[in-house]
Amino acid sequence: MKLHDWLKWAAVISAVCIFGVMYITRDNGMEEPYIQELSSEEMSEHPESILTSAFLYVEVCGCVNTPGVYEVPEGTRVYQVIEMAGGLKEEAGPGTVNQAEAVTDGQQIYIPSKDEEILQSESMGNGLININKASMEELMSLPGIGQSKAEAIISYRDSVGRFINIEDIMNVSGIKDAAFNKIKELICV
Repeated sequence: MKLHDWLKWAAVISAVCIFGVMYITRDNGMEEPYIQELSSEEMSEHPESILTSAFLYVEVCGCVNTPGVYEVPEGTRVYQVIEMAGGLKEEAGPGTVNQAEAVTDGQQIYIPSKDEEILQSESMGNGLININKASMEELMSLPGIGQSKAEAIISYRDSVGRFINIEDIMNVSGIKDAAFNKIKELICV
């Protein structure tokens, strides 16, 4: 093998090695979650501070182009998560969604269609109580709904997600046919 050929091969092998090392050690732009290191003394004094993550998980569904669960940094706003989900579909009616709100871990952001938004605004005009947004006081204004049932509705809503139709309220513990029949003309989603 000639010296010239040997130098070509050496250059190729060196370039491959350099690019390989660069590929393996590259920064892909993702920051690692912040992990606070505590001494054993600090751990016993502050057990809630053992692990601090700078990321939240938020579900975006409804009229967005790419619904799903997104990992976002703390301080992210609803509009930013909607952008991550590919933006709004043409039939989206985002008027009922506060896009400036900061997201929380485990939050579900539902973007209604324009038709759902119209129905919702008509329902609100009729004095109906939206069981997806009602406060405890508003829920307790319904016949047969006391504090414990109102708390159960809010707890269900927080853990399972929004009610798709008014009949879904019967999935809440303590609300069956009799209770539903008392409130079905007074509620909306």
